[in-house]
Parts: sequence; structure tokens; C-alpha cells
Amino acid sequence: MDKYTALNQTLNVATKEQYTAVRLGLIRKRGSVKQRLTLFQKYLSNLIAVLAQENYVAEEECVLEFEQRFGTALSLLSEYEELQIEIELLVS
Repeated sequence: MDKYTALNQTLNVATKEQYTAVRLGLIRKRGSVKQRLTLFQKYLSNLIAVLAQENYVAEEECVLEFEQRFGTALSLLSEYEELQIEIELLVS
């Protein structure tokens, strides 16, 4: 059984063009998730810079925002890893 036949059975991909479209779609999704993770990284860097200032006391609103963004980042990281695994399975 060749790669495309196996993919057809698991992803309903009948042609090489469909296989390519599925792969490119996964790569685009991964790029979007990576972009959102990069935004969180920038937010975190800015937050660390602010917290490093002398006598800075984090307000409750700041803490709640961080908790929400951190939870979102964890979900995004899981999604990124799942997409990466799917891509690797397609090309192997």
C-alpha cells in the first residue's frame, strides 16, 4: 500500500492534489497558531520588563489577564504540537 492509498483511507484523500491541499492547510493552521504564540511571548516579555521595575505591585486585573492569556497559550501549544504531528505523519 503506498502513502496516498493509506492517506485516502484515513483522511479521505483521493488524489495527490488533495493530499497537497491537506498538507498545506495544516501548515497554514500551524503558522497561525505559531503567530498567536509569538504574540503571547511578546506580551510576556513586556510583562516581565514591567514587573522588574522597582516597587511594582501587580494589580489583580493584571494577574487575571495573565492567567487568562497563559491558559490560552497552553491550549495553543497543545494545538501546535497536534498540528506538527499531523504534518509529520503526512510527510513520513
